[in-house]
Amino acid sequence: MSRGEGERDRRATGAWLVLALALVVPVLVTGARVVRSGWVPAIDDATISTRAYDVWSDHPPLVGQFSLATTEVAQAAHSPGPMLYWLISPAARSGWWPAIPLTMALVNAALLIVCVGLAQRRGGTAMAVAATIGLAFLVRAFGPVTMVEVWNPWAALIPFTALVFVAWSVADGDRALLPVAVLLATFTMQTHLAYLFPSMAALTVAVLAGWVERREGQGRLGVTWRRTSWRPLLAAVFVGFVGWAVPLYEQITRHPGNLTLLVRSNQESGARGGLDAARSSLWRTIGVPPKWLRSDANPAAEILKGLVAPSGMATVGTLVVLGILTWATVLVVRRRDALIVRLAALAWALLAAVAVVAAIIPLRNALVAGYTFRWFAVASLIAWGVAGAALVRHLIPADRRAAVAEAAARRPWWPLAVAGLVLVAGLLVPTPDSTAWSYRPAHELGDLVVGATNPGETYLVAQPGHFDLAFTPAIAWRLRTSGRNVVLLHPHDKAFGSAYAVRGNRRCDGLLRLDDPGAPVPPGARVVGSVDIVDGPGLPPSMRLSILPDASPTGRC
Repeated sequence: MSRGEGERDRRATGAWLVLALALVVPVLVTGARVVRSGWVPAIDDATISTRAYDVWSDHPPLVGQFSLATTEVAQAAHSPGPMLYWLISPAARSGWWPAIPLTMALVNAALLIVCVGLAQRRGGTAMAVAATIGLAFLVRAFGPVTMVEVWNPWAALIPFTALVFVAWSVADGDRALLPVAVLLATFTMQTHLAYLFPSMAALTVAVLAGWVERREGQGRLGVTWRRTSWRPLLAAVFVGFVGWAVPLYEQITRHPGNLTLLVRSNQESGARGGLDAARSSLWRTIGVPPKWLRSDANPAAEILKGLVAPSGMATVGTLVVLGILTWATVLVVRRRDALIVRLAALAWALLAAVAVVAAIIPLRNALVAGYTFRWFAVASLIAWGVAGAALVRHLIPADRRAAVAEAAARRPWWPLAVAGLVLVAGLLVPTPDSTAWSYRPAHELGDLVVGATNPGETYLVAQPGHFDLAFTPAIAWRLRTSGRNVVLLHPHDKAFGSAYAVRGNRRCDGLLRLDDPGAPVPPGARVVGSVDIVDGPGLPPSMRLSILPDASPTGRC
């Protein structure tokens, strides 16, 4: 390598690192802000954190989070696997609760750096700049706070984004990355069912494009299998087996297994999203403005928008954008631009997954559309990226592009300018935290609970009405992590697992109950204290904690 080439390589490496750091600093800053706001597990975060704590116990989780989309089956079904719990289990056991969101912030930041680095490897500094800008808008569309969330639909967003970049790299010749793609796909599919189809689509494109090649002299349809690259395939199979060993063990040893329940839930009768939801979702994914440029502060806004039939103009707009993507695909195929052809294959596979996921979603639980459709923004970014790359690489004359590239090479500061803009824009994006209202009440409530109970004893957590969803999991988390035994009633026993369900003939040492302070004190109850709630959605301004001794409603724990 000549001295000039070495200098250019060092500049290129420095450029993408600066770009990547500019992208991830806002993510890390958001993590620090969440920690400063007093993060405490509550609502679903408390359930997930407790199950992560259980990874190192005598009843480790064998499946993932309780699935709201499967509540009609006779037995509760869960997301396919526990890899999210494995990821945050060291933080859950650390004794410092903010380590949990910080773990997610660090993991997502590292994966974003990987995405920019792979873009640099695929197409040089210009591609790294484009990826950085696109990913910055994507993070804005997701909402910066989702980058530190452990809630399973959010926790898989950036790993899925990284999976798409890794799959593109495998398809483009980096076959050694296939085990990494399988690891990321295993994580996303186990974390939430919404990622099943898109993750499988990305893996399929990676394997087909990475290992199938055209035979010489056999025309366009003659293909053969690349037999010289079998080691990444074997490594990928091994990674997949290890990643799925626990869910498969659960499936074999329990009847019916969770995978069986998931299949049964998909076969239930009832209305589905159907063609209207598929058309509407495609429009909101690739229409103008596309989903990767649009931020919905409230995920619930997706419920109706993603399921109702689109207007006639929206349908026409969808067809126009699909036509542009088709034109871009045909253009890069005819010009034999293998790099963008493989990206186009990913784009079409992801758009097909968008249509499938929207079409099969059960309408009886339309609430899940608010988060199930969130990953559509990734498909949107890739589809528009294909159209943009085709436009730049094949409609701008080669000599003009060469002149621009040469001028850019003489100005190594331009990636720094882009990085500065990305950094400033990222730091200026608002970071509203929809669950911040629960942190202080959950912390104070947990202190009251620990002070009023004894280690080693068993407590039933059951309260009627408005406090149940947010604070039953928070109480269970504090009891579990402070050496108490916890018993939960329906539906929390489904979410936390059988180890927390009512069992045997042993009576509880007490029942923990939350009530409105103005409500009558239950007979025999001891009032522990009250906790104020500020800005709790639909909740009273305060809650009262009471303990009833030996008071299981069923007479057993």
